[in-house]
Amino acid sequence: MAELTALGAARAPWAVGAFKTLRGREGLGFQFSVKHLGKAVASVSDYGDGGSLHIHWSDRSLESAFHTWLLDYARKAGVEKEHRDWMVEHSIEDRGHFEETVFELGIQRWANDHDVQARLARWCRTKVVFQAGEQIGTDRWTTIRGALTPEMRTKIERDHAGKTVRFANDEVGR
Repeated sequence: MAELTALGAARAPWAVGAFKTLRGREGLGFQFSVKHLGKAVASVSDYGDGGSLHIHWSDRSLESAFHTWLLDYARKAGVEKEHRDWMVEHSIEDRGHFEETVFELGIQRWANDHDVQARLARWCRTKVVFQAGEQIGTDRWTTIRGALTPEMRTKIERDHAGKTVRFANDEVGR
């Protein structure tokens, strides 16, 4: 998994709202609202059935701006490069759908980043949540029940001497 881009990210004009996952016939799906400056302007659904995403706009005037923003998000998150590398690896030529595919994969990454951020925020309310060494940048987190006190931080850093330690508690909510 790519670096968790949602951690510590600056607040963007676009946000995920009312996120929920669902079990589809071909895997997990999701539904959420797209918020622009705090107001819900669209709903996104992936029913986990192998089909395309469904986006329904209540304010279509924002669709183009969102598309541009989301493609930029996907590029920064590495989605575009990952998809291009996958196409090369599987000898698949672009038939004019590359940007559309990157857009859909970008929405999935954005939704996943939001879900990870929300889960970490929930965990951080009652637990110390951290990664150490090779865990950093993966989706693996270690949790310890309780608050992140200076004493607990020192103990964890001592237990992982010589390794970098990343505390989600320091990053969530920034």
